[in-house]
Parts: sequence; C-alpha cells; structure tokens
Amino acid sequence: KIKIRAKYRVKGHRIIVNEIPYEVNKSNLLKKIASLVREEKIRGIADLKDESDREGIRIVIKVKRDANPEIVVNQLLEHTELEVTYGIINLVLVDGVPRTLNLKQLMEEYLRHRMDVLIRKTNFQLRKAKERKHIVEGLVKALNMIDDIIRLIKSSRTPRIAEENLIKLGFSELQARAILDMKLQKLTSMEINALVEENRKLEEEINRLNNLLKNESLRYKTIKEELMEIKRKYGDKRRTTIIKGAVEKREIEDLIPNEKVVVILTKKGYIRRLKMDEYRPQGRGGKGVMINYGDGDLPQDVIISDLHDYILFFTRNGRVYWLKTYEIPEGTRRSRGRAIVNLLPRIGSEVIRIIPVSNFEGYLFFATRNGTVKRTSLSEFSNPRATGIRALLLDEDDELVDVKITSGDEDIFLFTKYGQAIRFSEDDVRVMGRAARGVRGIKLRDGDEVISASASSEGTYVFSLLNTGYGKRTNIREYRRIKRGGYGVRYINTRGGYVVRSMLTTEDDEVLILTKKGMSIRVKLDQVSVQGRNARGVRMIHLEKGDEVLNAAKIS
Repeated sequence: KIKIRAKYRVKGHRIIVNEIPYEVNKSNLLKKIASLVREEKIRGIADLKDESDREGIRIVIKVKRDANPEIVVNQLLEHTELEVTYGIINLVLVDGVPRTLNLKQLMEEYLRHRMDVLIRKTNFQLRKAKERKHIVEGLVKALNMIDDIIRLIKSSRTPRIAEENLIKLGFSELQARAILDMKLQKLTSMEINALVEENRKLEEEINRLNNLLKNESLRYKTIKEELMEIKRKYGDKRRTTIIKGAVEKREIEDLIPNEKVVVILTKKGYIRRLKMDEYRPQGRGGKGVMINYGDGDLPQDVIISDLHDYILFFTRNGRVYWLKTYEIPEGTRRSRGRAIVNLLPRIGSEVIRIIPVSNFEGYLFFATRNGTVKRTSLSEFSNPRATGIRALLLDEDDELVDVKITSGDEDIFLFTKYGQAIRFSEDDVRVMGRAARGVRGIKLRDGDEVISASASSEGTYVFSLLNTGYGKRTNIREYRRIKRGGYGVRYINTRGGYVVRSMLTTEDDEVLILTKKGMSIRVKLDQVSVQGRNARGVRMIHLEKGDEVLNAAKIS
C-alpha cells in the first residue's frame, strides 16, 4: 500500500494545507473535519476556513490556544482524508500465468521484458539493415557498370524483361527492382560516393547489432542507457515528496514529553493541568502562592501525573471515566480551567477522585464515606469508554470518597474526618467484580466519616493535614494491623478542627497544600517533624483570617 498525505505546514496556532491527496474532494473534506469537531472526535480546532483561489488550494485550520497543533495534525491525519491509502496488489501475468510478485521480482520481470523487447527490436533492425545493405550493394555494382546497364534497359521491350535481363547479370530480384527505380540523379559522382559511404555504415551497424545479440552485458548496458535517456527527457522535478523511512503516523505520545504535571479538579467541575515549576518548594509555615479557582469554587482533588498517563475519573455515585493527562488543557495558577463536561460530555455526577494510571496492573481499592471497601482488578478498567462504566454499587445513603491502586499484598489504611484510622491486610478483602457492593472496612462513630485511604507501598509515614493548617508525620509502626471492620485507633488530635487529607508518604516526598482562599504551598516533608498519634502536629501553612485548608497532593 501507498500512503498519500496532504502538504501542510504549521505556523503558530494555524495549520495551513496547500495540497490534498489525489481524488480527494475538498468540499467533502471540509465537511468531514467540521463534523468530527462537532462530534468531539477531533479536539483543539477553533476555526476552519477555505481560502482557496485560482492559484491553488489553501485550507486554514485555526488551533485553540491551549491545544498542541502537532496533536491536532495527528488527529486530522488519522480521521480525515488529509491522508489516504492506496492499496496495491502486485498481481501480474508471468508467461500467461497470474502471479503476485514482490518489488524485487517485479523489477526482475520488468528487466526480462525489456531484454525481450530489446532482442526483438535488434533482430528487426538487423533484418532491415541487411536488406538495405543488399540493395545498396546492388546499386553500387550497377553504377560501376552503368553503361552496360543503360544499354540493357534500352534494349528491353518492357520493365519486366529489363528486370529479368538484370537478374541474368547476377543481380537479385530486389536489386533489379531498385536499379530500375533509381533516378538519373544517382549517376552523379557525389551520389555514388554517398552510396559507398552508406554501405560502409550499414556494415558497421550490422556488426554492432550482431554483437548486441551475442553479448548479454552489452544488452543490459543498452537498457540502462535507454532508461537514462528517458530520465533525461522526461525526468522533471517531482511533484510528490517521498518520505524516507516509515510513513506511519506518530503516536500522540511521541509528540509530547512525558513530564510530571499538577492536575487540579474543583468542586464545580473545572479541571486544569499546571507545570510543576509553578510551585517552587518552600519551607513549612510559609504563606504560599495564590491559585485561582473562580468565584465561590473550591478544590475537590489534586494529583501529580505524567502526561502520558491515563487519568481515571471516579464520580460520587460510583462510575468511572477516562482521559489522557495531556488531553486536559494546560492552564496557569490564575486561570480557571476547562469545565469537565466539555472533556467528558457523558459524565453525569460529581467527580470526587482522579487517579493517574501508567499501566493497568494490580488492583483498585475503593473506600466509601460510610466505611465500605471493595477490591477489583485494575484490568477491568483498561478499556476506555466514552459513556463510562460502573466501578461499584453503593447504598442509597453512601458515596465513594477514595480510590487507590494496590499490588494485591499490601496493608490498607482508612482515615476518618475526626481522627480515627484502621490498618488491615488487603487480603481481608477478596477480589470482586465491578458490580459488587463490597464489605465493611471500618466501623464509624456517630457523625464521623471516611475521608481517604492509603496503601502501605505508598510510604512509611502517615502524613495528616487539618483544615486549620496543622500537619504531622507518624511512623506506620504506630498503627497495629487488625482485622477489617473495627473502630481502629486515634491518629491525630483535631482540637476543634477536622482532617482534610491523610496519606502515606516517604522521607523524600513533598506535599502541595491548597486553601479555600486560593493559596497554595509546596513543602518538603522531611521538614515536618515525626510525632506520635495523639499529637496535633506543626503549622504547615500560615492562614489568613477566614481561610482554611481544603486539600493536598503528594509529590513523589
């Protein structure tokens, strides 16, 4: 097969198409692009214009400011006739028999055909040269005895008798006819010399043609010279550019560096990704930097993800949706982001957790507000669907609060809003399908609820953060493993506040803290002291009056 691709160039945030593939209708192409944009199969296009005129085709595709033009090009090549494929079946007749040949065999058969043509042409030319030489020899012989020839012709009553008389003199029938057809001007000495010279050249030509028939290498040389002459005569500049090497489209990931980014989801359903360098590490207790959420909006979840990772979006009612991290528009600390319904139109409930996934090995561990837990193979979530799928069944008064990726042999930690925690083996929760409800993970006291979960592979310290801006680290050795379903132990003194996030961390991790008034701070956790379970901790961020901490994300 041969791929034919449109000629285009990227200029800033515009894609300019100057040529389209053979047999592609421009009007239909433009309609197709517009339709795919409406259906959101192609994202990132802001406008489409046809600026073609008598001088040629010019299609201008304007790319949105937050989109990557190379990614848009990749989508256009995949979904439209800006790139088409022509199938080739090398089915040919070889000696009257149908055969499918590869390129080498095609070239061999072409050379064989050219050789056959050359031999037949040479034989034809040789025959003609010999015939002409025979006649020229007769004419030269006749001119050497021209007086006798004239008398013979004059004494003959008819041309037929003259021809017979010439044959009697030793001329062939062809030569006799040529002599009788000869004009008187041939009797000049100049014409006689010309015939002698022609005879000599015919002798050389016959020798050349005989050598060509005898010498195969000479025939190949002749074929090469003929092809070079065709190239010289017709070989003008190519109108189609040949791309060396593979012509397969690059994967989108090939166009995007796989770097870590911050992804922030707000309670009103706006999402954006920010570069890590937007957040420089600061000492604990600092004021942090301002981050905008929009009027009355607050952060719902924040994660650190690689651009090539999938992000799974888990809704409060237990469904899950997919996006690639790079599909989330890049923003700044002061931008609001994009409404998630614009990226996931089928989503029908509030997203409470976003989980980055680089591969679909291991398990997903679910925790609900009322303390129910469930474990499901991550491979059951490896087939992205635009409509989403159900992740778990929930009781009417319950909702999903956290999701973790586990390996299958870890300890699970559940943390509650008012300072209770439980540690139990992951094996205590059997693997269930997506449609299952789960089992009890922790028993809750009145008014309390589960806020987060962690797996032991995430670190050796429990980092807990209060809405008042205080936080601490506690060694996981202080959390004894028990059977699931108990009350657990107290893990922090809330002192009139409540826990907004608890997570397992390592000595080298950092944490990004977000507040209600839009402040954020990035803190190295080795600056946070390790304290006992009953301590309140140390000040992590200086809060202004009326402000409080809402969420935090770990940076590994």
